[in-house]
Amino acid sequence: MSKFILVITICSFLDNSCMEPMEDPNIYNSWADCVDSALLKSSEVLKKWPREEIDRHRLATKFMCYPIKET
Repeated sequence: MSKFILVITICSFLDNSCMEPMEDPNIYNSWADCVDSALLKSSEVLKKWPREEIDRHRLATKFMCYPIKET
C-alpha cells in the first residue's frame, strides 16, 4: 500500500502566481486521508491571512498528495 505526503501551495488566481510550496510533515496511509487533511489544512492556512489580502490577490490554495516509497 502506498503512503502519501501533502504539499500545499498558496496561489494568486489574479496573476497566476504561487508562493513556495509547504510540505506537511505528516505521512498519510491513504490518498483519502491525505485529501481529507488537505482540505482542513488549506482552510487553516488561509485563515492566517487577512481577508482583504485574500480578496485583493484572489488567493486560494492548491494541494497535491504525492505517493512516497516506503523504506
